[in-house]
Formats: sequence, structure tokens, C-alpha cells
Amino acid sequence: MPIRLDMRNPDIDVEPGTAKSEIVVFLYTNLEYGYKPEEIAAELDLTDETTTGILNELCEVDYVGQTENGYYHGLRSQTPLRRYTSSVAQTKRMFDQPAEVDTQPEFNVESVNEAKLDAEVERLEQELEDELKR
Repeated sequence: MPIRLDMRNPDIDVEPGTAKSEIVVFLYTNLEYGYKPEEIAAELDLTDETTTGILNELCEVDYVGQTENGYYHGLRSQTPLRRYTSSVAQTKRMFDQPAEVDTQPEFNVESVNEAKLDAEVERLEQELEDELKR
């Protein structure tokens, strides 16, 4: 899966669009809270096993913290991860916004004034006939 280069930080081993990235973004978007692995799994629609494995890995490399009673949380000291989370959230918002609605009315055959159209066709026919006579 391709990634945006401006979202890639060589100091951070997190690929956008992965479960690992989703967990990091979730925890760093909610820095004021700690979560049990099963709460994170339920929130992100991941399995408990996948979530626990990723959280353990993230703790080992100091990407997330864990309280004594098993709650996981983002670390305010991890500026690169906070920046990464901000970039992912900004990109998501950009793509989640509805596309601009085209305000131009569609061409409707029924709305064509047939009398004006017939008059224009006759005028053009007359111009062609006059041109051929010369």
C-alpha cells in the first residue's frame, strides 16, 4: 500500500492504514484517557489478541505507556507520534468531507424552447442557401 511521504517519519515505525496505526492514532487522539486492550479492540473493531499484541509491541518501543493496572495511553512526550496522529487525522478529515455539489443545472431536453430552436435552424438553413447561391 503506498503511503504519503509527508506522513512518513523515519523515526516512527508505523504505517498508515494498519491496525498499529489505528491504535496509535486512537490513543494519541485521546491523550487524556487510558484504555484496556478490549476497549481499544471494540472501538477499532479489532480482535483482542491483535490489539494486545500490538499494544505490547508499542510499549516495548515506548510509543505508548501502560499504567500499573493495565490501561494503555499515548505519551505526551512523544512529539513525533503526536505529529503523526495530527497528519493522519487531517488527511482523514480531508477525505471524509463531502464533495462539492455542482450547482449547474443539468441540461434538460424538455426545457428547450422548440419554437426558438426551429427558428434558429431555419435561419441557419437560409444562410447556407444564400451562401450556395453566390
